[in-house]
Amino acid sequence: MKRTVIVLAALVAALALFGCGNGGTASAPAAAAPAAQVAPQVNVAQMAMDYLVNVPGNKHIVQPNDIMDRLLAGEELYLVDIRRADDYNQGHLSGAVNIPWGTPAIYEMIKHLPTDRTVYTYCYTGQTCGQYVPLLHLAGIDARTINLGWNRALSRHERIAEVTSTTATPIDTGVVNEIPAELNTAIVSYFQEMATRNGTPFANNIVAVDAAKAIFDAEDPDVLFICQRRPADFAEAHIPGSVSMPYDETFPDNIASIPSDKRLILYCYTGQGCGQTVAMLRLMGYDAFTLNSGMGTPGTMPVGWKNQGFPVVAAN
Repeated sequence: MKRTVIVLAALVAALALFGCGNGGTASAPAAAAPAAQVAPQVNVAQMAMDYLVNVPGNKHIVQPNDIMDRLLAGEELYLVDIRRADDYNQGHLSGAVNIPWGTPAIYEMIKHLPTDRTVYTYCYTGQTCGQYVPLLHLAGIDARTINLGWNRALSRHERIAEVTSTTATPIDTGVVNEIPAELNTAIVSYFQEMATRNGTPFANNIVAVDAAKAIFDAEDPDVLFICQRRPADFAEAHIPGSVSMPYDETFPDNIASIPSDKRLILYCYTGQGCGQTVAMLRLMGYDAFTLNSGMGTPGTMPVGWKNQGFPVVAAN
């Protein structure tokens, strides 16, 4: 018995020496699991500012005749029609997919749009696409809006029937682009918050001209009208009391002077350019809206502030 104990003790000592002694060959500890990859956070307000700083002179707006020429020549373009589904079904540009504005699809489908080609969007008059296009750019999509949209431009082209279809084109949901979580949340919130104003004069972040005139007449001190037309056009005629902040390379520097405690009504020529600035300002926390059809042009008749005979003044 005593001998057995001695042998066992010797074996334990030998094992200890082999496993822990300086001369041993102990196995290396298991490698630690790799740290989980954490996606970098993004500053959405800064992304919006960067868009305004870098926007090109054409404001990502393309002319309808250029689009028509390319389609008639047989060129395949990636087209997004954001009109209501029933209007899309009655006739749309051949090959266009339908992502109706004001439905969850407008933000749910962004991740399925291609990032390796230009996306051309159109709505009824160009104003809601004005908001949509900069949001797409923030998500990494090279998007354009077709000037004056379907009602005021495309449908009036003499050869529109040749490139019109009633056959729906499905969206390739196999394409899935990664959108930073903070940006995706901001875009979803943008549209969901906008939906709370349905049925009001501020639906779609666009204020009706008659409603804007009533605000103007009431001299509401909590509302600021901002003109985004060229300085020469502002000097010739503008809404009385409005301030001039052209949508050009100077605009980002002027944003700091915009009061954050006022409701903003921005107007340009047709409302399409202001749609972009309104979208970006809202991401920065401003309560901004675009005036329906802006000051108005022959192409927006009979809608628009000046087209409707409302007061304008010249700069002193």
